[in-house]
Amino acid sequence: MAAAPPPSNPITLLIQGPTYRYGGLVRPLPPQLPSTTEDIIEATRLSTRAGERHRGAYGPGSPLFVNDNAFAACLQYQHAVTGQSLVLAGAPPWFQAWNAQSFQPLVGNLTTLQADVTTLQGDVTALQGDVAALRGVPADITALRADVTALRADVTTVKDNLNTLTIRDARSRNSKHLLDDNEPFYEVPFSDGRSPWGLVVHVPNTGNVTLPRLDNLAAVQGLSLAESHGYFAGYFPTHPVITGPHTLTRQRTMIASAIGRIL
Repeated sequence: MAAAPPPSNPITLLIQGPTYRYGGLVRPLPPQLPSTTEDIIEATRLSTRAGERHRGAYGPGSPLFVNDNAFAACLQYQHAVTGQSLVLAGAPPWFQAWNAQSFQPLVGNLTTLQADVTTLQGDVTALQGDVAALRGVPADITALRADVTALRADVTTVKDNLNTLTIRDARSRNSKHLLDDNEPFYEVPFSDGRSPWGLVVHVPNTGNVTLPRLDNLAAVQGLSLAESHGYFAGYFPTHPVITGPHTLTRQRTMIASAIGRIL
């Protein structure tokens, strides 16, 4: 099925309202049609800052916090500005490859996540309606339990899709085309959503191991055998255990790939 046409100007994607918290980020001026290089840079800068405030140290109580709706809007805005630019066809091959292989799938995950959030909001409304109906009348426990079960299932789905989105985003930001080997890399979560930096994991025949930060390529190359076992199990939980004389080298290579780098 063909994708829906973009709005007349991508600025309309930055929806304003009580459910969109942009954490004090300044709304850019509407981009030109078609987008200029400056428009693309500004849109990328906006989504990057939104991502930092969405996953960073700012909690929901902070005025700098960016919530899911606002972060999703910023990513869609960047995608739309980039997509309508006439200069994309003349962009370097690495940028075109990154756009096709990393950014476009990221937007697809974002669309799925937004649909899940909408479903979740519907479940919350149904649950609130049941609670209101229970006041002053005999409790309909069966209906309430059914709504709670549906709510839990949808929350799990949202968490899974949000984790997939976060993994794709972090890998994309860690690309060699965007960061050099010494720049601080972004933390890429494990497939189950756990944040690995500083995580204590159990390694068979070794015991508990605290996983180090992988914020540059040297950190990956410096992983011990036990640390590499811990990271490998987190990033590749269904992959057969690697054995042999080159176990450490092979695991380091696969771990680097999991965070968006190449050894």
